[in-house]
Amino acid sequence: MRHFDRQALFGVVLCMTAGLTLAQTTVAGTTPGQFSVNESGAATYAIPIQVPPGVAGMQPQLSLEYNSHGGNGLLGIGWNLGGLSAISRCPKTMASDEVRGSVNLDNNDRFCLDGQRLILVTGSYGANGSEYRTERESFSKITAIGGDNGTSATYSGPLSFSVQTKAGLTLHFGSSVDSRIEAQGKAAVLIWALQKMTDAKGNYLTFTYTEDNTNGDFYPQRIDYTANATTGVTATHQIRFNYEARPDVLVRYRSGSKSRSALRLTSVQTYVGPQLVKSYSLSYDNLIAGGATRSTGLQECEGSGACFPPTIFGWLSGVNGMDAAVIPTDINGSGWTSSAYPRRFADVNGDGIPDIVLIDKDEAVPHVFLAKGDGSFLTQPISTDVNGNGWTESAYPRYLMDVNGDGRADLVMAANSEAQVYVFLGQTNGSFAQQPVSTDVDGSGWTFSAYPRRFADVNGDGLPDFVLIDKDEAVPHVFLGKGDGSFLTQPVSTDVNGNGWTELAYPRYLMDVNGDGRADLVMAANSEAQVYVFLGQTNGSFAQQPVSTDVDGSGWTFSAYSRRFADVNGDGLPDFVLIDKDEAVPHVFLGKGDGSFLTQPVSTDVNGNGWTELAYRRDLVDVNGDGRADLVMTLASEAQTYVFLGQADGSFLQQAISTDINGNGWTSSAYPREFADANGDGKGDLILVTESEAIMHVSLSTFPAPLLQSVSRGSDTTTAIVYKPLTENTVYTKDSAGNASVYPKIDLQYPQYVVSSVATSNGLGGVNTVEYSYGGLKAEQGTGRGSLGFRWMKSKSVANNIESYTEFNQTYPFTGNVTKNETRLAGSGNAGLLKRTINTYAQSPGSAGASVFVYPSLSVEESWDLSGTPYPSSTTSYVYGQSPQYGDPTQITVSNSEGSSKATVNEYWPVDSNNWILGRLKKASVTSVKP
Repeated sequence: MRHFDRQALFGVVLCMTAGLTLAQTTVAGTTPGQFSVNESGAATYAIPIQVPPGVAGMQPQLSLEYNSHGGNGLLGIGWNLGGLSAISRCPKTMASDEVRGSVNLDNNDRFCLDGQRLILVTGSYGANGSEYRTERESFSKITAIGGDNGTSATYSGPLSFSVQTKAGLTLHFGSSVDSRIEAQGKAAVLIWALQKMTDAKGNYLTFTYTEDNTNGDFYPQRIDYTANATTGVTATHQIRFNYEARPDVLVRYRSGSKSRSALRLTSVQTYVGPQLVKSYSLSYDNLIAGGATRSTGLQECEGSGACFPPTIFGWLSGVNGMDAAVIPTDINGSGWTSSAYPRRFADVNGDGIPDIVLIDKDEAVPHVFLAKGDGSFLTQPISTDVNGNGWTESAYPRYLMDVNGDGRADLVMAANSEAQVYVFLGQTNGSFAQQPVSTDVDGSGWTFSAYPRRFADVNGDGLPDFVLIDKDEAVPHVFLGKGDGSFLTQPVSTDVNGNGWTELAYPRYLMDVNGDGRADLVMAANSEAQVYVFLGQTNGSFAQQPVSTDVDGSGWTFSAYSRRFADVNGDGLPDFVLIDKDEAVPHVFLGKGDGSFLTQPVSTDVNGNGWTELAYRRDLVDVNGDGRADLVMTLASEAQTYVFLGQADGSFLQQAISTDINGNGWTSSAYPREFADANGDGKGDLILVTESEAIMHVSLSTFPAPLLQSVSRGSDTTTAIVYKPLTENTVYTKDSAGNASVYPKIDLQYPQYVVSSVATSNGLGGVNTVEYSYGGLKAEQGTGRGSLGFRWMKSKSVANNIESYTEFNQTYPFTGNVTKNETRLAGSGNAGLLKRTINTYAQSPGSAGASVFVYPSLSVEESWDLSGTPYPSSTTSYVYGQSPQYGDPTQITVSNSEGSSKATVNEYWPVDSNNWILGRLKKASVTSVKP
């Protein structure tokens, strides 16, 4: 079973907390906890919840778990409750369904069990009695029960699910009113939470939840166990979850439905009858910038009142704001005026940090000053003299974007007179190809004045498409990207319904409003604040009928309220933001995830007077790295910045965090302001570039990352964690040359924080330090597979210089499987290699349907002594000869290089598929051979 994590299940997060209550008696010892670095480079810490034993091992397996890559969870940032399970709705994908979908609360949705996609075996998807397997075969039989699978307003989806596992357990999901979590105000079920678990002898556990459907709240309340359905024994053991109101209420939307997290976990208590056996109490603070819940400690107590010393959690600290001292870069050369060389920021060499690009207005020669990763840039440019004449900016407007899906920005020029597109592909050294990839689209009259050019991924394949939109009637024409730098020459055109959709009256935007990975066409009226969204389709077209939102109130004219779109509440959806031009009061209309927005705004009257748009430039940018857009105002006359942090409910803090940047004469006319992540730490930095000579001045964001820094158990056991972003080459190596990816795969490098080193108390007054490094992170674009993980990961013990190196498979369905593991000691023989294991995997059809069973077919283990002399090697082979496959090996053979071997042949009783009784061994025969 997986984490109870509403963010994974519903794009929403539950968060809950409590004050630490110290017992009267403190006893010797510490609360058990396990720190590790997982295969994603995240820091993890797990605290098992010790529960009174159940009957025949039927008891909850719960834990409090931290993951540095996690969101704001049940216990605050990064923390959640492990050991619960749920089935949730998930979208169709190209990989599984040959179509890109979204969750729409209808019978086109698909289901996932703890994130594993359910593949239909029999019946109609979602219908009563339909049967499923997990896509990666787990040998569980999943059956949908009851419900309404029609297309009418009564649609709910299945009433519940039953899951029969290979281990002989039967799990019931959504089989009670409280475990069936409907979309806010609707009949459609979003989440079927685990309600009951039963073994073959009738022993069972039940799970109880609290749901507030009006506001979208949902959290576990208690677990009862030791009951038996066969004997009629009732449960005497119980686990209770206690909560308090949280100050950082989370509000998120998906598929038009609200989810709110208003509580946080204060304690977990275990009981036998009325007697308290054990409690785990949690403490919190909200001192992080933005006020998010942060767990500061936990104390374990016996029912008698005796308590272990608390486990204390320390967090990264720093100064909240922008650095007053700027980092300057005075690039070599003269005449770099903005009128001659417009400034742009883009990641040209693919290292995850934007570079500054100056492009000659007259000849389109790009000059790239690569970012150094510390906020400065190289002073010598990498220049490319692209072939061609007359590439003036007025004739060929320039764009920087990744057209071919390799993670590097390409230089794109789209002719103004006709719709020819010329793409100069970005290179790993920061230059561009001299010869363009060109596309001459069919038709005539595609002038810029009649058809403004835009680029966006309309069909969701991970590549930008070339979009021309008629200025007078808003008819979009989409030329799909082909992945090689070119575009289709025939457009996919949509004649949207309506009259008078002129660009002047209805400015156009292309963005993913409903979270399905496809750009939607958005038109926001200038006269009032109506928003019309034409949803992007998988074929590159748009819906002809818009999803419209007429926000409440009047006078929302463009002249009085500038329009912006940004994710203010951090739910992954853009929100519609109107900002008063005279007083900078932001009004946020939260996106609902179905193409519409709330009609009532979340408004913040920020403290201060005279915050006019003319005097204070406004930007919506995430400067503290919490995933929410912040309102940043920069004084035009000098370079003071005022940061109003975005909140989880869509508001902004009323009090600004202000910085008076050092320097004189930093006027916006002389030093235009831009925001970009100049040092690759995932936070927006302020960049001032002089108009006259392109001297860059960077004010770095100094907000600390919301990461757990230390865990202290008692007085002498401490684990200290150091993180670095993947943009730092000391911790991460991006694949290149022979290991470089080809579309749809992409090599990734971005500001994801990973563990760089861990120091743990050794009990002797010192510490044991382990250093980590990573390489070859990849993802698959447009298929729904997402991240493929690192290709390799390395850890090194500083004390003894022993290194562990692991390689992972990055091809579905083997993704994440360990293909090689080596233990090395620098300075020893055999190039330092002490041990090596190489694994080979195979796949076969699962027990039914299109599920896939992945298994190790061969494992070879070799080892050497310190001088490099080899020990005998060992080879283990596996045969899974069943058909259909139920995951039971029919033969296992172990042999070594000296000629000895042992073969074990297994025979199984026939499978009872009706009662789902699998893997019963009938006979095992062993044959041994000696040399």
